[in-house]
Amino acid sequence: MQDDSSDEEPEQLQCKLILLGDGAVGKTSIALRFTEDHFATQYKQTIGLDFFMKRIVLPGDIHIAMQVWDIGGQKHIRPYWKNYYANTQAIVYMVDSADKRRADECAEELETLMGEE
Repeated sequence: MQDDSSDEEPEQLQCKLILLGDGAVGKTSIALRFTEDHFATQYKQTIGLDFFMKRIVLPGDIHIAMQVWDIGGQKHIRPYWKNYYANTQAIVYMVDSADKRRADECAEELETLMGEE
């Protein structure tokens, strides 16, 4: 009998990462750079959300399919962020460090985020 185990596809783990933060802080730039190794000089603001996928192979032949969810940061969308937390392994909260005016607002928003389930 022949061993066909080498023909089997390796198990692929799923990982969901969501990018949150104020509008126009670079979430889409980071998502594209990470998933497609691409950087554009101009972007349109994300309305709602965009999805990206990155497949990674770690040492030990561990395959990971990473879903990157780029969620819009406009104030009217923020109350809905919590709807995306389910089955999320990581949240990256982004802040534009050059915009001191919005820093306090972002700190308050992050504190609210950390208090939600």
